[in-house]
Amino acid sequence: MDYPLFLLPHIGGNWLIGATAILHVIIAHFTIGGGLLIVVTEQRAARRDDLFRMGFFNPTYRPSLILRTGIALMLAGVYGWLVTARMPEEPRRPALVRYLSGWTLAGIVLALVGFVWWQANIPAEARDLIFPAGSLLWRTFVAGVAALALLTLLVAIIGYLAPRGFGLTAGIAALILAAIFFGSYERIREGARKPYVIHGYMYSNGIRVDEVDRLNREGLLTKARWAGVGLAATPTVKGEQVFQAQRQMCHSLDGYLAIRPLVAGQDAEGLTAFLDALRGGRPGMPPIIGTEEEIKTLAAYLAWLGGGPR
Repeated sequence: MDYPLFLLPHIGGNWLIGATAILHVIIAHFTIGGGLLIVVTEQRAARRDDLFRMGFFNPTYRPSLILRTGIALMLAGVYGWLVTARMPEEPRRPALVRYLSGWTLAGIVLALVGFVWWQANIPAEARDLIFPAGSLLWRTFVAGVAALALLTLLVAIIGYLAPRGFGLTAGIAALILAAIFFGSYERIREGARKPYVIHGYMYSNGIRVDEVDRLNREGLLTKARWAGVGLAATPTVKGEQVFQAQRQMCHSLDGYLAIRPLVAGQDAEGLTAFLDALRGGRPGMPPIIGTEEEIKTLAAYLAWLGGGPR
């Protein structure tokens, strides 16, 4: 950036930019990360009048902030590697590589500390989605740990201990490994919330916990005011609306978490029994909600998706 303020040597442009970036992360993370979402739940449950304080001192805000600060240092360090790899060979280059490696290693340590602290403070049911082996998010966790371990070895051996052996290939590999770890953490963070979007208050399909009993009695589609407008009232059409009202947020038909392959060849009777068994939910998934009639229409729609008659 060619702004005069950042070019003034007594200001310390790099530190100013860095401090501004950290302040942005602190505020943004309070608003959309571990801060406000958890606070809303605690505010409603305990009726406490300390929203702002709990935003910065709830159990997961500070661990997440430390973890993401570590990731930021990590990404900055490995990006610096890529820039350095395109510089002409000169005597100062190994020292620059070693300097950037130090920041990257510091980021790795911070990220590791933040993740351990974060997972120790999330609810037990969320932790069960990550551990033990075979859990919903276990493979993502293993991929992230493996990427972080390989990045640590790469930075420590090539970047810090033998900087003269550094090159563009090592820089690209480091950036890919850092991105894998970052992506793994974000996948775990989002996945561990489920079946909630606000823990204990609202499910990931937008249905509040305190609405479930009423919707099971009166019907899920009473909450979906768009349902039935201009459509024929056949079982499969109604079942499609039930699907859209509570499942389409997480499942596509043929893409991500595709539902069609899961119901291929299934009949409506068997799917009805299966859906009834899911009224209590399962790890990472909200409970099936609706009246008996709505569950039957949902089963009819799923059976049609799987190749049955409409």
